[in-house]
Amino acid sequence: MRKILLISLLILIISLAGCQFKRDVSVESLGAYIGGSTGLKFSFLENAPPEAVYDENQDEFDIAIMLENEGEYDIPSNKIISSLSGIRAEDFNVNNLNRVLSTSLDGKTISGGVAVRGSQDELIYEGAKYKHDLKADFSAKIIAHVCYEYKTDAITSLCLKRDVLRRGDAADTCSLENDALKLDVSSGPIQVSNTQQVPRSKNEIKLTFEVSNSGSGEVYDPSAFKNTCFGQEDQIDKVKVKVTSPADGLNIKCKTLGDSREGVVKLLDGKRSIDCSINTQSVQEITFETPVQIEVTYFYRNSISKDITVFAGE
Repeated sequence: MRKILLISLLILIISLAGCQFKRDVSVESLGAYIGGSTGLKFSFLENAPPEAVYDENQDEFDIAIMLENEGEYDIPSNKIISSLSGIRAEDFNVNNLNRVLSTSLDGKTISGGVAVRGSQDELIYEGAKYKHDLKADFSAKIIAHVCYEYKTDAITSLCLKRDVLRRGDAADTCSLENDALKLDVSSGPIQVSNTQQVPRSKNEIKLTFEVSNSGSGEVYDPSAFKNTCFGQEDQIDKVKVKVTSPADGLNIKCKTLGDSREGVVKLLDGKRSIDCSINTQSVQEITFETPVQIEVTYFYRNSISKDITVFAGE
């Protein structure tokens, strides 16, 4: 019995020792945003369209799409577009398969420590009806494709000093090599993650981060859509990335963005790593932390559908 207890105690000591050396790679939030991977939420209003109607102009109905901005970006006016498919416009008395929301839609915010919901609105196709005389019942699927402009903001905190290879100074207050930088990201279907920094040379820090599609839809170049939500397949998986800092004179160049602070990149398998460099020749000799802001702008596309049956009249 004593032998068993000694073995158990030894296993416990080894386990605790292993825990002491286990590395904590969790990312600390800066608390700037609410966060999440949601942007625009949309659905058909109840009974619009209905599940069934009669043929030959007997039943008139609306196709109404309820919109709610559940992310943190204020969507500008004329930047939410709906396009219908699955039905022939003429057959259902729809004069235009496309609708554009002419008003803006504010994102969610925090006020007094309380989350405030984003704005809501509707896109409506009024006066739809099946025009023809049927000999038998007919079923169709009404599909609403919705595209909307969106932007994801992120902020991280870099540790810098002039000679980034000189380590161990008594005045150093932060680490020049960090694979889990503090990061805060606003809510949106495109997310920023895995912010890291590492010294590249005496006066250069390498910053890397990942941009990924965390939603269920498709992402497009921010200039892809204007008044219809169809086509533009050559613009799919493209986002515009911009990297800036409020610090004066901070020299940022991103290889992935053509050695610029901003540019359009194509996601590969839904994600893309961005590689930037910061020249430190003109910064102070002791370490300091400074914010770096990342903006990702894009159009996002998703769809909903509903089956409708047209009953043949007698």
